[in-house]
Amino acid sequence: NSEAAVLLAIRSDANPKLSGRLYARPFVYDAARLIDGVLTVQQGSGFIPDLEVRLLLGLDAATIGNTRRTLYVRPGDPDAPELQISWSSQEEGQLKTRILEGGYSMELQLVRRDRETLSGFLQVILPDPDGSHLSGEFLVRTNFLRYIGERIDLTFDHPDTVEYVARQYLETQFPESLLAEIRFSNTRIMFSESAGATTAEVYLVNGQIEERRLLLDRADIGWAVRPGSMETRILQVAGGNNVRLLNPAALSAPRGSGQSSAQEVPDPIAMTFAALATLTGQEVVVFQRDGRRREGLVRGIRRERLLVESMVGTGLVELSFAEQELSHLQLANGQRIDIGDTAETPRQKIESPASADAAPTVEETVEPSNALAPYLDWQGRTVTVTGRDTRVRTGVVTAISARQLTLSVRVGAGTLEYFYSPTDIDTIVEAN
Repeated sequence: NSEAAVLLAIRSDANPKLSGRLYARPFVYDAARLIDGVLTVQQGSGFIPDLEVRLLLGLDAATIGNTRRTLYVRPGDPDAPELQISWSSQEEGQLKTRILEGGYSMELQLVRRDRETLSGFLQVILPDPDGSHLSGEFLVRTNFLRYIGERIDLTFDHPDTVEYVARQYLETQFPESLLAEIRFSNTRIMFSESAGATTAEVYLVNGQIEERRLLLDRADIGWAVRPGSMETRILQVAGGNNVRLLNPAALSAPRGSGQSSAQEVPDPIAMTFAALATLTGQEVVVFQRDGRRREGLVRGIRRERLLVESMVGTGLVELSFAEQELSHLQLANGQRIDIGDTAETPRQKIESPASADAAPTVEETVEPSNALAPYLDWQGRTVTVTGRDTRVRTGVVTAISARQLTLSVRVGAGTLEYFYSPTDIDTIVEAN
């Protein structure tokens, strides 16, 4: 009874869009999903599709990679996946379903296309006198994101949309080469508040694991991360299991202080400022020319400033340093990194006798900035700071000098502190 269906299916193997006939009804697929081991292929975009095929495969979409996975089913197979076919009957005004537990023929091929999508080929031949068959290529979504063409609809109210937006935001916070994996949990939507929340575990290639909690808002243009809402907690630091970001005492241990020869601190080296980007993901201590020091993880160089993420209280803040602010860096193994073309330190350069026609050093030519002078009496005020990087933050000024402004911003039940040098700030205005 299936001979005609076999011939029709074979002729359609090169069909770029999965189609065929099911119980004398023409079928052209509009959407397909593989979620929780169930492959669903449907015709129609409504909540109740016109025609739908479901295969209970028990196949985890996350296990499908860049190597094509193929599944065959023959009519005599005793353990064939259950096949369900549903359609809406306009005459009877109800949904009808037929279930087949075997007796059909199928070939299914799947391969990874991107994070949310699989490319596939499906051929199904049913044992009925109507020549029921499907054959052709199709795209399979692996979540409940809604698509408009190839674009993801950010207005669709579903936890998968919230996680997608959160993932896109988090991927901007790390260099691509540093990020290994992001896992989400406790994702929820609060419809009464037009808000959402999720918790992400961020796994970095250097072994560090961070927990980041985000709040999102639902606007007319879709879901977006609420500015300043992210809370960060270190679950595991790079190369260890303790919950502290760094061990400053170990980093600053002097050379020869009881260390074995196997642990001897490497000799100092010199690196150009641009080359510091190669330290991305490493723990460092930053020594500034004014005597201050900061510990943190190097996040790279952006807009000619070194970015370092540092622990403040129970949260993280992002610090940035211009080249002229730096004295030197120290790595976790104690090695000193001088900024320049040779291993000679900036301090040695300054103290060395200069020839009459020698160019003045940076410290000799840079005058202290007075850009913050008009705001020195603003300590304790609530202000809005717009940075050179276009980020806007509102908080309380907890400390201010000619060299630095410290802004305390409320985040959830706690606060985060942000440190601005005069060159970091575009505008400061008092908040209403």
